[in-house]
Amino acid sequence: TECLKIRVDENHLNAEAGLYKKKIIKPKGGYSPGTDAEYLERRGSELTLTLPDPIARWLHDDIKGTGKLSELMDVDEASMKDAVNQIMDKMRCGGKYPRIRIEKIQAALPLELKLKTNDISMIYHILNEGGLSAPSISYYIVQPCADIESVYGTVTRQMLDV
Repeated sequence: TECLKIRVDENHLNAEAGLYKKKIIKPKGGYSPGTDAEYLERRGSELTLTLPDPIARWLHDDIKGTGKLSELMDVDEASMKDAVNQIMDKMRCGGKYPRIRIEKIQAALPLELKLKTNDISMIYHILNEGGLSAPSISYYIVQPCADIESVYGTVTRQMLDV
């Protein structure tokens, strides 16, 4: 349901390009190099995550205009939840995915990122929307944005290859 609140425009969810731009939330009190530290790479302020191909195609083909995703889809949260639950029920009844649950889908990305990278700082940057506490290591190291974006793309592609 959080997805429905995302703004569709060039600065957030770019439906045309299949990209999701997300601000990097710096840990409070985290290290910031001074202006005299020219040899250090500057901290990025935004990640540009390439959405998985099926989602990117759907957005490109079906979502037009700018605004909240729920408005552009002309759907409210309750009816979307009902529709997703009906699809999940059909998937379970078909026998191919007997254990699939919404809660498991929400946990899949963090689990796969953990298995692939075992890097809690990288997981924090990909998943944090402001409600997570920063792992202590993220106060001291800076992850290159390109590395984070690459890991996200690799993991989401592998998840859909099942």
